[in-house]
Amino acid sequence: MELCDFLEIFRIERCLAKGSIQSITLARCELDDHVVSKIAKMLQSDQWQCLRSLSLDGNPSISDEGAKSLAKGLAENKTLEDLSLWGTGIGDEGAKAIAESLKQNCTLRNLWLGECENIQDTGAQALLTCLESNKTLQQLALVCTAVIRTIQD
Repeated sequence: MELCDFLEIFRIERCLAKGSIQSITLARCELDDHVVSKIAKMLQSDQWQCLRSLSLDGNPSISDEGAKSLAKGLAENKTLEDLSLWGTGIGDEGAKAIAESLKQNCTLRNLWLGECENIQDTGAQALLTCLESNKTLQQLALVCTAVIRTIQD
């Protein structure tokens, strides 16, 4: 982890410790899986229980490994309602991990995975299947992915 990444995570932690930050946007910050794994661990902590919305859009270096870390955080998080991963490098394996975590998560309402061009039918199908048990998720965006048209409809 580079020093600037560490400092950013530290600043975020300090802001969240105050308990008033409900939304964080880290769009186009050149985040990678290593930084996302730190964010995912924080999602599991009580310190982040005020957070309702997290946007990591436009970080193409977030791959399936980052999504797997986020999935672990989502499985335990009890407050996050919106997660946007638009334009990341997440593919089928990451989508499947997130789908699995949604079987346990009962707070996420919106999940945006648009322009995740590595998500294909297998990942999309896993997300759709998880909706059978997850009754909280209201919006799932898979636009501009490699998913075939019949699944998107």
